[in-house]
Amino acid sequence: MKPRIALLAGVLILITSCGGGGHSATTAGSPGPAAAASGQLTPAQAQDVFARFLTAFRRAETAHTRAAAATVLTGPELEDQNFQPGINGPAVQTLAGVRVYVPRLTGYPRWFAATGHPPQAASSAGFIFLLVQAAPRAPWLDAAELYGFGQPGFMLPDLSRVALDAQGFATPVQRGDASLAVPPAGLSAGFSRYFNTALSHPAAAPAGYTSNLVPGMRTAERAGSRYGWRVFDTEQARSSTVYALRLTGGGAAVFFLTSESTGWQAASAAATLSPPQAAVNGGAAPPPYLSRQVLHLTSARAGLRIIGTLVDEHLAIDPPRGGTVADYFNGKSIGWAAR
Repeated sequence: MKPRIALLAGVLILITSCGGGGHSATTAGSPGPAAAASGQLTPAQAQDVFARFLTAFRRAETAHTRAAAATVLTGPELEDQNFQPGINGPAVQTLAGVRVYVPRLTGYPRWFAATGHPPQAASSAGFIFLLVQAAPRAPWLDAAELYGFGQPGFMLPDLSRVALDAQGFATPVQRGDASLAVPPAGLSAGFSRYFNTALSHPAAAPAGYTSNLVPGMRTAERAGSRYGWRVFDTEQARSSTVYALRLTGGGAAVFFLTSESTGWQAASAAATLSPPQAAVNGGAAPPPYLSRQVLHLTSARAGLRIIGTLVDEHLAIDPPRGGTVADYFNGKSIGWAAR
């Protein structure tokens, strides 16, 4: 549940807050008899599953144990090392404007996407959850959670463009769909190449992608030297299940994963461990909480690297062939180290 403005992710992971409360996910997320019998989850059942899941999610977050996390999370969400109130990102309390997007799937695993936003916030500062059920009567688990910040460049993609049929069902998209700008199965590798090149050799960045993160990372790289740090960030393709829904007018909304290494390298012993908050917020220097309380650093040295390992959860709007893939992602911390 880490905010992902990238490197700013590594920063914001440590300085934002979250809240909690709920019951066990097996109870909260189990399908009713009709859903289990038919194999097809209905939109009404998905609304009920999601409402009960949120209650379980909040309680597990408050408990802050790996066992509690395992009752509501799966995949990359379960790898997150900071599933606790206080450092997990925006609070997930009661969500307003909840909408569900349920693909026609009679086999397992079944899945659906749900969106919502805090009652006091605009929808652009909302949440998108991807819930997955592995087998009949298995719990519904959170396989991805992304959230926006209501700022230009950091707003979530618009899932209201998902095409729904007369019964309110969405259409799943196959991994190898060649009608799209990039087949969903190729997005993890394609995005990683784009991102890495866009940061290291901007003029040579592959066409066909945009990211909410690249402009901010370039700014952080330029600003880092003022505080004695070189900012670095690289993406790696990750093999995983891809979830995609057809959009009206063609194209698809695609959930996929990458792995990430991000952090700062000290140019000299003069690199500051107490940068101003503006530098921390912009990702130009490590936050004091990370360097001092988490990594127990008392001074810098030339070549010191503060390295974060993350798994990134992406939601890309993948247009018809010939278009540009627009990508948004949040990062979830696996761990930080100083070397």
